[in-house]
Amino acid sequence: MHTGSGTYVGVVTRASYREPWVSVYTRAEGDIAVLEVGRSRVDVDSLMGRAKW
Repeated sequence: MHTGSGTYVGVVTRASYREPWVSVYTRAEGDIAVLEVGRSRVDVDSLMGRAKW
């Protein structure tokens, strides 16, 4: 997220496919000028220590 005071990271907590809105958890304060949304992949097994090597 880009605001007038800098660039911040956020976590999308909810999004609507029917209505044009998204809920984001962030430390950014004030108006958000740009919200860049990307795609990431998390290997849950590795994260939880269950990876098979």
